[in-house]
Amino acid sequence: MTRQKPSYYTAPVLYVGDVGAVTSPDVIGSVLSNVIGNAEQEYFVAVALDKRMRVLECGVMSIGSDSLSIVDPKGIMRWALTRAKPTHGLLFAHNHPSGNTEPSRQDRDVTAKLGVACKTVGLELVDHLIVGASCSHARDTLIALS
Repeated sequence: MTRQKPSYYTAPVLYVGDVGAVTSPDVIGSVLSNVIGNAEQEYFVAVALDKRMRVLECGVMSIGSDSLSIVDPKGIMRWALTRAKPTHGLLFAHNHPSGNTEPSRQDRDVTAKLGVACKTVGLELVDHLIVGASCSHARDTLIALS
């Protein structure tokens, strides 16, 4: 019997175009807002960044319901560490199909868990955005990580 690799090794790629260097949350937030901001299901995406904060790849880590998605920090770290080019940092984003971009308690908890996971494997947690049709929230709105 052949064993299949788990889906997080081959997460669907989300094409975000040539974003260049991510110098602020607005740079990637507006792009992701256009891509997943109006989705009827919650999408959780990870953006792998190089040392110069350029986008290496953007992968869909989870597609959930209209009110939640399941986030697996271990699987996301495996995805990040198996990219063809070395990943230096991760930026996370998800949408709220309701249109309300205020972070929930679960959003704060997931950000904290992802921060610990990133630190454990030597990656930088750059940001975690909640995107809607036209706006986003940066990590410092979600949680202050030390």
